Amino acid sequence: MSGVRRVDPAEVARYLLDKGVSPAMTAAILVNIEAESSFNPAAIGDGGTSGGLFQHHKGRWTSLKRFAERRGTDWTDWRTQVSFALIEARNMGIDLQMDDPVEATRVWVYRFERPKDMAGAAARRTARLSAYMPAVERLAGTRKLGVFSGGDGSIFVDARSFPDPSPLGGGGGGDLFADGGSSLATVNIPLGGETIAVGSDVYVVYGVGVGDAGARIFYRVDSGEPPTPPSRTMSESEWAATVAEQGWVDGGSTAAFTGVPAGSNWSELIEPFLYEIGLAGTDALADPGVARVVAMKIARPDMSEAELSNRLRNTDWWKSLTDRQRVWNDLSPAEQQQQILDQASVLAGLWFTYLGEDLDLTRFDTDGDGNVTAEELKAGNPDLYSWAEALASGRKTQRQIVSEVLKPKARENPNSPYSRTVRDELRQQRQFDVDVDNTAAEIRRLYRRWGVDLTDISARTLAERVQMNELSMADVEESLKDQAQGLYPAKPR
Repeated sequence: MSGVRRVDPAEVARYLLDKGVSPAMTAAILVNIEAESSFNPAAIGDGGTSGGLFQHHKGRWTSLKRFAERRGTDWTDWRTQVSFALIEARNMGIDLQMDDPVEATRVWVYRFERPKDMAGAAARRTARLSAYMPAVERLAGTRKLGVFSGGDGSIFVDARSFPDPSPLGGGGGGDLFADGGSSLATVNIPLGGETIAVGSDVYVVYGVGVGDAGARIFYRVDSGEPPTPPSRTMSESEWAATVAEQGWVDGGSTAAFTGVPAGSNWSELIEPFLYEIGLAGTDALADPGVARVVAMKIARPDMSEAELSNRLRNTDWWKSLTDRQRVWNDLSPAEQQQQILDQASVLAGLWFTYLGEDLDLTRFDTDGDGNVTAEELKAGNPDLYSWAEALASGRKTQRQIVSEVLKPKARENPNSPYSRTVRDELRQQRQFDVDVDNTAAEIRRLYRRWGVDLTDISARTLAERVQMNELSMADVEESLKDQAQGLYPAKPR
């Protein structure tokens, strides 16, 4: 392996473009290679279990080696690795013609690389796009993606157009500190799951949905402490069989819980997500198929609304709507009226879930006999009657009513449970942005004091890593001292 050199990013870019990959996806792949291996096709990481430009892990690395054997090349050949990666990506359904470099980077992180901290990795890698995109565009001879374009209009591209792929923290194995340094990431694994020991690995399994009918999503514990000791032990074959037979969803590693407040409960963590996709409090969560789709969406935050809707349409819950429509047509008028009242009661519960208001149906009892008829409901609240009829007849799902009616109404009331949940999420994000801005300003002052240039993008990237506890300010300053020593050898550290 000693004869393997680090590949020139310009060579990789040309190869990808020649293979028909769009400029946006080419830049996305380049920033991911930079982060994973610093363009070293012989890089070994994750304790010797991952290798190559993309840090193919375990079984995928073995498959890469077999692919290389069939081609008559060594697995460290970078063209072999890139060709194999493109085949994998197509098999995963990744669109290699994407024209949004930011979205392309997120897709490659979440669906292809799947690093420990996917959200953090996506943020850091998209921040590096501006270092690659202008050169890729010039290499492709196109200016279509002007967001990241340079201003000189040149077409000739050589290696100097591409950045030095050696950011602070380095690549070379997929881990932030693969050389033995310590990551300061704080991971708090939420309560409410089951801890299972599988060989030398430990997993935490969480439920999604209602009771035993719900789905399961699991996370491999490679950072953080499980909230409870293992409740049972499985062999690797037993674990694999359980995951396959019961359709458990792989959520990745517990690094996904970086920054989660200590003592958090799983159900509380996913509640804002359920509100956002319009399933909180609905009957859909009692369907195992729907619960599994929700678990997949949790594991794959990049899943589009279109894909989510298509997957939901393939569930028994959705298909039951067609059955409900057929049944509805066979009901007598009296039975239909009762179904409408039943669905009105369901909607009253959802109304309280999203708006926090008690929608008491007995207020519509105009004749005082203690019973509310469908006609009384229609006269007292025609909108509620119409929504209930749409549900009863199968013309609408609860999720559609939530998305089309309840969420818009809930947004009108700043004190509704839905508005408060969304506001809390936004407040946390805004505070994170403020903290990043303040830290970036501190980092820029530190760099100026040491006489080292730093772009605003690089300052923010470092600040985000500090705020996500992946670096400390001491780490930043130590690296800065090394850079300053190279620029000013006579200057004391």
